[in-house]
Amino acid sequence: RLAQREFWKISYVAHGEGMKIINSRHYPFKSGSVFFIHPDDVTGYSIKTDFADIYNILFMPEFIEREVAELCDDFDFFSIFSDNFQLRGHSCEREIFCIPETTKSTFRLIRAMEMEFERQALNWQSAVKYYLLNLLVDISRLSLKVYRAKRRTDIAKYVDHIIENYFADDIDLDFLAGKVNLDKSYLCRLYRKKTGRTINASLRAVRLAAAKDMLERFD
Repeated sequence: RLAQREFWKISYVAHGEGMKIINSRHYPFKSGSVFFIHPDDVTGYSIKTDFADIYNILFMPEFIEREVAELCDDFDFFSIFSDNFQLRGHSCEREIFCIPETTKSTFRLIRAMEMEFERQALNWQSAVKYYLLNLLVDISRLSLKVYRAKRRTDIAKYVDHIIENYFADDIDLDFLAGKVNLDKSYLCRLYRKKTGRTINASLRAVRLAAAKDMLERFD
């Protein structure tokens, strides 16, 4: 059964194997996998084992809004809290929110959060917030490893993703090279080899398409 929700969700697989379905795409999971889910995501499970033990952490971004704004974000991990997240073409970057393997520290944070929530001792809300923020930082670091492993094979998709998000700003090759942490000349050669077009040509095409769309809407 597929479902949507009105809150953000972190799903941690304590036991079991199968496929996590997110917006019709299938992602394999096993014990230790974690998924960061946006409210607009349509999700479900296809479980291969006899059962699956899954922790679901549900929250609204307002709970940690101020703290999240202070976190560094070099590869758009925290863009999941953006108001226009689904409008920015993030499908090619969904992998950064699907972590196939975590560490023991990830589960310790989740268990600590669960214990605080169940006991509800003095200042338990502050403790839950503390553990949630630490969990998000932990997941973002694990996600960065996934991103770096995929970056060179998916570099053209990621550059297109950046162009689609920042085309209205004063971006150039230096900005894009800094975003992907590659030499500018090497990035241009790699992108052209993957797509058959230049980065500047892609940037012009996106800007022209946006201008055309605006003219049609206000004509």
